[in-house]
Amino acid sequence: MSQEWQAASIARQPGPTMTLEQADAQGVRVVAVAGELDMSNVGALRDATSALPNDALGIVVDLRGASFIDSATIGLLYELHSALGRRRQALRVLCAAGSTPRRVLEMMSFDGDSLSDQDTESAIAAIRAAVSPHEPG
Repeated sequence: MSQEWQAASIARQPGPTMTLEQADAQGVRVVAVAGELDMSNVGALRDATSALPNDALGIVVDLRGASFIDSATIGLLYELHSALGRRRQALRVLCAAGSTPRRVLEMMSFDGDSLSDQDTESAIAAIRAAVSPHEPG
C-alpha cells in the first residue's frame, strides 16, 4: 500500500503535546494522532479531516496513540461522522482496546461499527466495502 505521510507536531503552551500524521491510501484519508487531544489542539485534527476531496471514500482516525481525548474531540468525531454520512463517505475510528479514548467513546455511545476495526488496513477495507465508488451513469 503506497502512502504519502505528512506529519505535524503540535505543542502549544501551556497545553498538552500532540502529534498528527496524515496519509491518503486507496481513496481513504488516514489521520493518526498521538498524545493528548483536547480543545487546545483539536483544530489540527479538524483541519486534517475537513479538507477531504469529494471523490474520497472516507476517513480513518487512528487514536491508538492518543492517551487522552476531551469533549471537543468527541464533538468533532460526531460532526465528522454526520458530515461524511451526508456525503456518502465513511468514518472509522481506531482505538486500542481498554484505552481511555475507547472507553470515553463507548460511554458516549459513539457508533460501534465505526470503532470495530483493529488496524488501519481493516479500517480501509471496511470503508472500501461500505462505500462503492461513484460510477458514471
